[in-house]
This record gives sequence, C-alpha cells and structure tokens, in this order.
Amino acid sequence: MVRIILIIWIVSLGYFCITPDRPFNEELISETENAYNPIPNRSGTLIAYVRTGLNRERGSGGLGRSNLRSDVMVMKSDGTLITQEPIGDAFLSGWTSDDLNLVCF
Repeated sequence: MVRIILIIWIVSLGYFCITPDRPFNEELISETENAYNPIPNRSGTLIAYVRTGLNRERGSGGLGRSNLRSDVMVMKSDGTLITQEPIGDAFLSGWTSDDLNLVCF
C-alpha cells in the first residue's frame, strides 16, 4: 500500500512540475487601477477586471465590507480604458462565447 501511494505521489509531482511550452510573461499595464480578477477575451484584445477600493456610494460610511466597491471595468490590452464609468457593480465571471458580453454576478 505504501508503495502504491509513493508511486502516485511521484507521478503527480512530475505532472504538476511540468511547465508550459511558452514562458510566463507578466507585465503591469496600469498603475492607476486597484483591481483583481483580470479575464482577457479569447483574442486577447480586451481585459475585463474588477476595480476595488473604498468609498462605495451605498455603503455605511465606515471602513467595513459594505463600503468596498466592486466595479466591473474593461480595458484594451495596452491598458487604455474602454469606458471611464464602471459597467456594473458586481463580480466578474468571464466572457460569453462570442466575446461580446460579460457574465457578472
């Protein structure tokens, strides 16, 4: 039994250590946005993300969770914002299959 577990562990370790063929390349494209959850469309021309921070309009006025904003925004791959106003106050799930709309919740 211990031998089988050891073999499975070695095989799974090799599986998770394999790197993709292309190198990982990370680049900061916006120094002005406090954001998370970037999701590019399939062509890589647009990036949807959730802008966050304090000062939510409908919050209680303090520093709690009700004052954190979750603004869905879209930018071009060079960092240029598509719109200056948020698309919605929501969380981001991804792009639709035609890359024309966003799925938010």
